[in-house]
Amino acid sequence: MTKAAAINKEARAIIKKHFPDEGRNHSCDESCGWCHDPGWSLEDDQPERFKRYYRMLTAVLKRGI
Repeated sequence: MTKAAAINKEARAIIKKHFPDEGRNHSCDESCGWCHDPGWSLEDDQPERFKRYYRMLTAVLKRGI
């Protein structure tokens, strides 16, 4: 694994730890369509916020390695 790949993997792991993907629980049958909802994800639902955290973390990790 390259240094850049290791930094990217670590940054994503830190973000996932603090902002885990959350599935939505629905108590209904699958015919309603909600049960296939992927839930909330920082990367998918708030991409600008994800990019900001990702840039900050990769910069810090690059300085630390």
